[in-house]
Amino acid sequence: MEAFHENRSYREGIHLSISKSNSLEFLAHWHVDIEIIYVCEGNLRVGINNESRILTKGELAICSSGDIHYYDSKGMESSSIILIFTPGLIGFKSGWPENGKFIYPFIESELKFKGTKLPEVSNEILKLLNCIYEEMQQENQYYNYFVRSKLFELCGIILRFLPASSVDIKIDNRKLPLIKAMKKTIHYIENNYSEDITLESIAKKANLSMFYFSRVFKDIVGMNYKTYLNWVRVNKAESMIKTSNMPITDIAFECGFNSIRSFNRVYKAIKGDIPSNLR
Repeated sequence: MEAFHENRSYREGIHLSISKSNSLEFLAHWHVDIEIIYVCEGNLRVGINNESRILTKGELAICSSGDIHYYDSKGMESSSIILIFTPGLIGFKSGWPENGKFIYPFIESELKFKGTKLPEVSNEILKLLNCIYEEMQQENQYYNYFVRSKLFELCGIILRFLPASSVDIKIDNRKLPLIKAMKKTIHYIENNYSEDITLESIAKKANLSMFYFSRVFKDIVGMNYKTYLNWVRVNKAESMIKTSNMPITDIAFECGFNSIRSFNRVYKAIKGDIPSNLR
């Protein structure tokens, strides 16, 4: 799992990445790019802003520019395809869909599609995703032309067959301040995780009461504040253990834990192992 505002980098020639993953876990984060997650097998929980759904085989979700989103496989197994691309790749520098967002970003079996059914739409989407994946893997001559053409087709299918009410140029203004506050919170945690960031102090920074902050944070981020902070600290510590020769005790304190005992306990609860086994 990783966190916060993700600044993505792409290979030269095309601002797009596509990957296949099993039992995906990713902390709440956001970026300006469009992200599409397609579940090939199993079950995967996907959270986007203040909504979350367990998606099953053939279902997918679309994260618009700036959406806070996370993936959670706790107690579940899945295989998925994740496509991420800059909106400028299909001619929309200010975001896609143009001047709007998906009101309902989850494409599930219970949705009523325009003149078709989910399996038909889903199969076409899967074919296009696999074509894009193969082109990106093989990098044959002019592969970027083929990738862009398939991407245009993919976006066209999504817009054509989604329910008419799924795209709206008006964004719910009631949600925007809370989402903005959570983005600032995630960013602050990412840059200050080594400090003693109490629930009271972080709620105060967000200009919310502790009770309301806790509720909103869990709704949008998918876990409570303390758990999220521990995930960030453990991930940072794991990276430092793997890439440096610092003593593990020093790393624990560097990452915000007040004792090696608490670090070992939290690390094992999250990763299922003790940190010393990384070395």
